[in-house]
Amino acid sequence: MINTIYKKTKYLSLEFLLLLILGLLYMTMPNLLRNSWFSVVVWIREAIHSGDGAKLFLASASVNFLYALLSFMAYFWSLLFIKFTFSNKNESTQRWLISVTYLIIRIISWRLKFPIEPALDIITIFITIILTSYARMSLKNINAEVVITLQIFIALQWTNTMPALSSFYIGHSELPASIKIAGAYLDNTFTQNIISLAFMIPLLLSATMTSMRFRANNMMMTILEENVQKAKELKDAQTKIMENRVYKEVNAMAHDLKTPLVTIRGLNSMLMLSKDMNKLIPYAERIDNAVEKMSELISGFLYGTHRRRISIAELIDYVRSQVPIDSDNINFKFIADNEENLICGNQIRLSRAIINIIENAIIATNTQNERNITLKTTLLDDNIIISIEDNGKGIDDDHINNLFDIGYSGVGSTGLGLPFAKQIIEEHEGTISISSELGLGTKVEIALPTCKE
Repeated sequence: MINTIYKKTKYLSLEFLLLLILGLLYMTMPNLLRNSWFSVVVWIREAIHSGDGAKLFLASASVNFLYALLSFMAYFWSLLFIKFTFSNKNESTQRWLISVTYLIIRIISWRLKFPIEPALDIITIFITIILTSYARMSLKNINAEVVITLQIFIALQWTNTMPALSSFYIGHSELPASIKIAGAYLDNTFTQNIISLAFMIPLLLSATMTSMRFRANNMMMTILEENVQKAKELKDAQTKIMENRVYKEVNAMAHDLKTPLVTIRGLNSMLMLSKDMNKLIPYAERIDNAVEKMSELISGFLYGTHRRRISIAELIDYVRSQVPIDSDNINFKFIADNEENLICGNQIRLSRAIINIIENAIIATNTQNERNITLKTTLLDDNIIISIEDNGKGIDDDHINNLFDIGYSGVGSTGLGLPFAKQIIEEHEGTISISSELGLGTKVEIALPTCKE
């Protein structure tokens, strides 16, 4: 707590020191630029005496740059002041506070006999608000703010020495007015207007283009942030779904454990009641088998690498007992050839992979009047082929390759079943493929190697 307060106090002290230095620099700027003001006066006199328009242009450029420097320093101080003191306000409020602070500083400067152009200050701050608001600028990005506003201030200060705008109360301070008078004396008014426009318009266009560029960049950053947030939400949703799936598998395993537990309990009761010693051995063997089955179930669930020899009949029987179907609405067929063939695998995980595919088939057929799902096993060379076929709406060829991407679904499911199934099949050195025809249905084929002797 003490460290936090110390860091915050230190940060505020640095902010105050920076504002103080910039404020003192702004207040002493006219004195620091005294030689530059004097040089401008000399160039104006030399232009009048020699009739050299280049001297007048040099005086105009210097005056406009010096005026822009003073104006920008006042704006920069206002920007930092609002950023440091009103950071909790929204962007729109901060913009108006910056503008008001800037105009107050310029009014004080005018009372202190600073060379300022009140009408031009109002126009400048108005255009600055428009371009910075359009660019969706944030006060967190001071560098971008400086790039745009500096171009605006330099561009608009060229209107000070434009004779055509004198009737709009622009360029009425001492030096700009002297330059215009000298230009009129040298019959150089038209040239002054053209030169001022030649500098003002490109700089304003540059400020506008910069504003558009920052706007596009800010919009892109906003889109990226939204995409990152959506990706995070999607990941959280997928994690939650996976947790639900694990919970579902735990429930399935718990259900499977009931059978051997009931067997053990029943046989134990019979042992306690039986007085025939000849029955103890078969009862004990059955209890041992039940315990072994329970151990296999637990090992299969807890250890993904757990493998044992499983017959096709055993695997399909387990899948059949776990499939969530309503026999009145779905015509479900199990066709198992070569049931005696063996595969080496994790029965729990393989069964879950097959059940996930069957669940997708159930969803795919929910719009059909007659719902047909067939699971068939065949032997091909040294592989057991397990095919699950449905008569659902089918999947477009362009989407089949995306079905194994996490979160992608062609039937309106969670999009996690097929990626999970593919992972399990590949862990067992098998392959999985999908073929489909729109309006006719989908067929998923799983190839698993048979156990080697």
